[in-house]
Amino acid sequence: MGIVADIRNGREAQSELNELKLNLARYDSSFDHFQERIAELELSLEDDGWSRLGAGGERDFSSSGRAKIASMSRVMYLKNPLIRRGVSVRTYYTFGQGVSVSAPYAPVNDVVQLFQDDPANRQSLTSHVAMLEQDTNLQVEGELFFVFFTNPSTGAVKTRTIRPDEIVDIITNPEDDMDPWFYRRRWDSSKIDMTTGQATTTAEDEAYYPALWFRPEAMPAKINGVRVMAEPIYHMTATTVAGMKRGVPDTYAALDWARSYKDFLSDWASLVRSLNRWAWKYKVGKNQSVSDVKTRLATTVSSSQGETNPAPTTGSVMVTPSDGELTPIPKTGASISADDARALRNMVASAFDLPDTILSGDADVGNYATAKSLDRPTELAMANRQLKWASVYGDILDFVVEQSIIAPSGPLQGTVSYPVGRPVFELATDPMTGEPGDATVNIDFPPILEQDVDRQISAIVSAATLDGKTPAGTIPKEDVSRMLLSALGQSDIDATLATLYPSTEAQDIIASVSADLKEVLKAAKGEA
Repeated sequence: MGIVADIRNGREAQSELNELKLNLARYDSSFDHFQERIAELELSLEDDGWSRLGAGGERDFSSSGRAKIASMSRVMYLKNPLIRRGVSVRTYYTFGQGVSVSAPYAPVNDVVQLFQDDPANRQSLTSHVAMLEQDTNLQVEGELFFVFFTNPSTGAVKTRTIRPDEIVDIITNPEDDMDPWFYRRRWDSSKIDMTTGQATTTAEDEAYYPALWFRPEAMPAKINGVRVMAEPIYHMTATTVAGMKRGVPDTYAALDWARSYKDFLSDWASLVRSLNRWAWKYKVGKNQSVSDVKTRLATTVSSSQGETNPAPTTGSVMVTPSDGELTPIPKTGASISADDARALRNMVASAFDLPDTILSGDADVGNYATAKSLDRPTELAMANRQLKWASVYGDILDFVVEQSIIAPSGPLQGTVSYPVGRPVFELATDPMTGEPGDATVNIDFPPILEQDVDRQISAIVSAATLDGKTPAGTIPKEDVSRMLLSALGQSDIDATLATLYPSTEAQDIIASVSADLKEVLKAAKGEA
């Protein structure tokens, strides 16, 4: 009996153990499923699924979520016509007519133009092509990271960009998360042995870069054992909300709707193809059989012989028995039209701040009037993009001027102070005028809307002369000339102005030469 009881108890224990294992497996499965669902929610990036509340109260996409958005945005820009056109149209409104950069003070203007004309800078930022590409990258990637390399002797600045996926963290002021201090970069670096011609990829590299306007009393050489670079970074974001350190692509709000629009049109095209599969319907009469009709209508092609029952040519006449009926299948029976997807397209247009007429390029609803005008919200949205880029460009050029002042052999003389973290320039006194130099840099975009040139010129003349047709002193003549040249579409305004209004130094030289010539002429007359 004892052995039987032990066997029974062993079986019961084994059964309980098996049940525990089964429950544990179910728990593990549920837990794994729960973890997978969390990951799916984050990757789906829908509603609250993207929000991450950290210990510091941050609200931002995770690194994997941000990478997924950027990847989707890149693919959709390359593949989806609506996304591509939305991005392109916004870029054309912003930079399509170029931008004018100049400084009223000649020495500062020389520094600015030298930065503009540098081949390296033209490739990365200052040329027309580079501006278009960077604005496209901003919308598609969600952010830009400009890094600046300065010649320590002359202060000459060159700029490049760093891919957003290489920036893994942004270190901010502990007391102000809107004040960036360092950008942590991680990347794979490669080297080429110029002697052997062998290219090698080294292990993953890592470094910290200071923010453009971070000016501590002493810059650390390393942070937690990771080196700190001397080259600063300027961070430009596309779409952000309060608390977000990183930018989100402008395309993000349009991606789902653009995909739905594409799916709708694909389904509609499939429906049209299905309607076109059968063109005619033949109703078999009483004195006919299906096989008879099939024999009469079939087209036989033999691999060894020619066509034995060719199809009738276009415009042929078909004669059928009196009780047979041949009718075309209508192609207008579908209750779904391609125009029914316009609501989806409007959602994409709304995400880009564009009217549907411009996003779609529909000639039936677009006309000359819509080509010359925008609705007011769209006009303001595009003007805001120009102002945003002007602000960024101004920050970059302030850094260029700053480096030209503080460099030992820099072309500008003066001092730089940082009362609020941003540089304040005090240029040396101009020996020609006796006044301090002006460090102002003007960044001007042409008007967004196409306007009649005659009306623009008339408005400029009226403002400059108060309709007295002689200069009233309301606007400096150089500014009047700039506005007129811009209205007339002059390509190189700065060069033309330099010809019309030489610098003070050039004018003094011309006056001196003119005086010398007069003296020479007087002496020649006296001798005569």
